[in-house]
Amino acid sequence: MSLDERRWVPASAGTTLKSCGICERTVLALTDAMTRDVQVPHALFEAIAQYFDLRAVTELVATIAAYNMVSRFLEALRRALAVLIGFGPGK
Repeated sequence: MSLDERRWVPASAGTTLKSCGICERTVLALTDAMTRDVQVPHALFEAIAQYFDLRAVTELVATIAAYNMVSRFLEALRRALAVLIGFGPGK
């Protein structure tokens, strides 16, 4: 299976993506899919499997998921603090 670069290039990557190789672009696409859509298309996992074994894919997915969890936790906490103790924007 070949990776269609136009399909999997994350929109948020901007011009810096030009310096990345196909493997890096695939990882960025996985990160983008996990962050924005939650569910990752099967074809994208097939592309990832071209570069990483099962352990590496598991570690990659766990790392992306952990960063997503942290950012969501901190955003929710910021909003909760704003409401509960008057901390943050709008208070």
